Formats: sequence, C-alpha cells, structure tokens
Amino acid sequence: MGLQNFKLLMSQSSGWWNKLNTCTYFLKRAFQKCGLCAPSLGETYCLNLQRLYIHFNKKSLEIRHFEEIFIDKAYERNEDFIPQPGWTIIDLGANIGLFALRNSQRIENGKILCVEPNPMVFPILLKNLRANYVQNVNVFPLAIGEKTGKEVLRFSPSLTTEGSIINGRFTTDADVMEVEVTTETLDDFGKTRNLTGRIDLIKMDIEGAEIGAIRGGNNLLKRTKRVMIDHDSSPLKPLQDEFHHLGFENVLNVPHPFNIAYFINGNIA
Repeated sequence: MGLQNFKLLMSQSSGWWNKLNTCTYFLKRAFQKCGLCAPSLGETYCLNLQRLYIHFNKKSLEIRHFEEIFIDKAYERNEDFIPQPGWTIIDLGANIGLFALRNSQRIENGKILCVEPNPMVFPILLKNLRANYVQNVNVFPLAIGEKTGKEVLRFSPSLTTEGSIINGRFTTDADVMEVEVTTETLDDFGKTRNLTGRIDLIKMDIEGAEIGAIRGGNNLLKRTKRVMIDHDSSPLKPLQDEFHHLGFENVLNVPHPFNIAYFINGNIA
C-alpha cells in the first residue's frame, strides 16, 4: 500500500483524530517494510472510513478491498443491482464484511446473509458488524460448494481474501494454511435458513468454487433475481453457460482488475 492508497484512505477519514489514526497505520506499515517491526498472526487494526469502524488483519491487508467496494463501486455499475429497501441478499465470501457494511443501511428492513468460512477472518467480520451496530446482517461460518459436508480450506495468512476449497489453487506457497471447514450447497443453505421466498441478490466471491456453487444451488437460483460474481479465479464462459441454462442473462462485465460479471434472471419480474 503506497502513496496513492495513503491519499485515498486519508480522504475517507473524517476529523483530525481519524486522520491521525490513518497516518499512524501507514507509518507502522512503513516500519514493517523496513523490517523494523512485523505484525503478529491475527493482529488487527481499526480505521474510521466514511464514518464506519473497519477492523482488518494487519498482516493480510483486507482493507485493500475498501477501494473496490466503496470508492470504485465495482458492485454498483448497474443501477438495477444497487440494493433497495426490503431486499434479501446473500453474500458468499463476505471476508471482513465490507460489502455488508456498504449495503446494510440501504436495505432497511431487508436482510443480508454473510457466508465466510475462514476462521482467521470470521471474528473480524463479527467485530465490524458489532462496531457499527448493524442489526440486519446474519453471519455463517461455512463455505458454499457443490456438496454438503466437509472440505479443506487453503489460505495464506498474508492474503486471506483468496482462500479456496478448490484443490490445487495453492501448491508451492509455504505460507499456506489448511483447515477443515463445513460446506453446504446453496440449496441446503436456503432450506436450513428457511429462505422460501425470492432472493433479490447474490454476491459471489469464492475463489474458484463458483461452478460448484451454481450446480449445487439450482433450486435457490431459480428464485434469485440477480447474481454478481467475482470471476478472477474462473473463466467467464463456463459461468455464462451455467447461468444461461437457469434463465439468466449476462448483462454487464466489469473489466480487470475487478472481473465482476452481472447476471439477471429473466424468469423473475
């Protein structure tokens, strides 16, 4: 995180105390780069950005996605996909909860269901929701895949945003950790949580597990109006084919570095 990131986060900090806190964070980052200090595993920091308290893992730098979600608005490039009051939203791969924080006030009496399997990230997700008094978001410590059961989640503590249950995603990186996590299909997830009505939006960022999630969620997806997928880890064409069979149209593709595809279900008014 260089000078550009510093200027950006400073511009999002209101008040002298929050700006000082942001400066302190970047000074510590500079010391770390010089080898003068190093964050311990799981050590967190908190910045106040756009009047939200955002906790994040100092070693993993999840805060980098603040720019993608809040500044570049990569998930808001089509007006029909911007959450509205009363919506039911499923956030697959919620990480520290930035997407939920961005949209929880917009949906008012609606709800967001955040799914995040990484045990290093999940406590920070909870902390962010509590710190900002968010009441309409529920969280679930599991992964969504092609089958219900157990899978091995592989992730790097220095890059928790890229954890995956897909074999072979991490092969030679000595920094990789492995932990067994609970998995559910989208259909089973919906049944267990009594999601019997319409789903207004699914945001999916699950690092290569997208095809499996779609195949394990045909019934729930037929009741879903909109899906946004970060397809950095998956070719777009197979995703388009899977969704086409379910009646979805690919209405927008946000290019690199975001690689987010927008799908809308033509069978739902």
